[in-house]
Amino acid sequence: MQLSKLRNRLRYWQRQLGLEVWKIEVEYVLPHEVQNGYGSNTYDNNHRTSLVRIVDPEFCSMFQPPAPAYNAENVLVHELLHLLLIPLVDSEGEPDTTSVEQLINLLTEVIISLSQETTQ
Repeated sequence: MQLSKLRNRLRYWQRQLGLEVWKIEVEYVLPHEVQNGYGSNTYDNNHRTSLVRIVDPEFCSMFQPPAPAYNAENVLVHELLHLLLIPLVDSEGEPDTTSVEQLINLLTEVIISLSQETTQ
């Protein structure tokens, strides 16, 4: 997916997820620029800013099973859902990462499948 199309999808998903008050940017990066997986989201909740980094599609073949198939829009939605789940963080700022990641993975699949149904 071209970066310009991904940015258009970002605006679409911001509206769908009620994240219009956030200033969110998305960029493609090299694989070593994200810790694990296909993407990362660095955000400032106080200022409602976010930078979503997604591994450039040029490098998606580097990931082998059991990693899920690469899909930039799925990664984008996954990272945006992190913003919705900020309230799940405890008072020390530590989330139950396994539960949060599992929930985000499930929500991503459901949301993307609903989107695909309406575009067919």
